[in-house]
Amino acid sequence: AMKQYDALDEISDSLNSKTDPQVLIRCGRYFIESERWSKAAQCLAFARQFEEAIEICNKHSVKLQPNVIQELSNIQADPKVLQRFASLCEQQGEFAIAASLYVKLKDHVASMKALIRSGDTSKVVKFANLIKKKETYILAANYLATFKPREGQQVFDTIVTLYSKAKAPDKLSRFYQASAQVEIEDYQDYEKGLELVKKARDIIEKIENLKNKDQLMSLMNNKIDRIEKYLAAINSIKSEPKRGLQLCVELLKSKDIENYLRTDDIYIVMVQCYVAQGNYKKAHKILEDLKNSGTDITWYMDVAAIQKIYKEVGETFDTSEIQKNEDEYEEVDDEIVE
Repeated sequence: AMKQYDALDEISDSLNSKTDPQVLIRCGRYFIESERWSKAAQCLAFARQFEEAIEICNKHSVKLQPNVIQELSNIQADPKVLQRFASLCEQQGEFAIAASLYVKLKDHVASMKALIRSGDTSKVVKFANLIKKKETYILAANYLATFKPREGQQVFDTIVTLYSKAKAPDKLSRFYQASAQVEIEDYQDYEKGLELVKKARDIIEKIENLKNKDQLMSLMNNKIDRIEKYLAAINSIKSEPKRGLQLCVELLKSKDIENYLRTDDIYIVMVQCYVAQGNYKKAHKILEDLKNSGTDITWYMDVAAIQKIYKEVGETFDTSEIQKNEDEYEEVDDEIVE
């Protein structure tokens, strides 16, 4: 038995996709019996018994040699066999080969999904532009939107182009709205947020027969109205602090304000208006309320400006709190790294 074992071992190294399938299957069976899963999967793959090969690879965590996949990637076979081989390639993490097989099978959606799994962004965009199909444009745009479009104007513009080519205005509008939310919540850039919400609204306005169109328009108009009022309040801080305060109070009283703006941002504008009026007592009161509700006020205002307000009312702002928060963040970062 040992001799047979060695002989088969030697033979298996010279087997390839041109070997007689019956021989390959016999060798595959033998390797299964002797639990040599890698060789078994290789023989079965060469014999085009892809379903069985996938099962072995999954069950026994087998990684096929790249040359096996490479050699098989040029096979001519009926669609069902190619389909199974494409699945094997995906299982093996060979997404680019899987994608090219799906193209042969004219399954462009599966091909796009495989390319997305490969993580090759430029190939994803090229393929979408090559195929020119609505579904593939949308898949590519959705994939790019999972990155941080704000960090690269090119990514942002590509997403807009893909949704436009897909003739999917509703999706483009949603993308603009989501981007506006990021600008406001993560970066406090209300001007950029406003610009994006306006773009989203202009798109929705032009779509005919859109479900819930009136509701969407009303939501966006409300958001635009609130952001414009907030920006007007900021612009009034130095010149007309009283008007600034009035606008802030109106905003805080308006229905569902937290769906449109961060209320902490509004309170901070009120603090700045009171400082402009020289009313440090009221400015201090708001900061204390924010602090007691768990808000990190140093995120919104310069520490020196906060200290000045506290000093004016005869108190000191305890900066050790800030240091404690920063230390906690660093600990969290270390845990993530480890």
